[in-house]
Amino acid sequence: MVHYESVRGCPYRCSFCNYPFLFDDTKFRYKSAEKIVDDWQKYYEQGVRYITCLDSLFTVPPKRLKKVCELLIERKIGIQWICYARADDLTNLETCQLMRDAGCIQVQIGIESGSQVILDNMNKRCTVDQNAKALANCRIVG
Repeated sequence: MVHYESVRGCPYRCSFCNYPFLFDDTKFRYKSAEKIVDDWQKYYEQGVRYITCLDSLFTVPPKRLKKVCELLIERKIGIQWICYARADDLTNLETCQLMRDAGCIQVQIGIESGSQVILDNMNKRCTVDQNAKALANCRIVG
């Protein structure tokens, strides 16, 4: 198992989190889908079977996530992986299914609260309904 980081910073500014401001970092930087999959393929060839994505949000940006999944499927890399995500990134069932097909076996979702008032006060920029939809989609795809 390998721990892997592909982003620095966070495009969100939830009021409870200081992560975006660590190390005076104000930019959201990320590796390309091709770089990630090349790295994972090398790890797989060396015997690694599990990747733990340390990124605060592996699902951002969505186009990169889609490309990562497509490349993992296309190259038939049998690695399994887990990641962190915002619920609103998982409200699309097709995205969840693509992730599952690409080897994702677990998603850690930052839900924080079941109260819309609390979510709004946190500047979370997502809804209780999106949280519920993301959980439902993840359960549907396994």
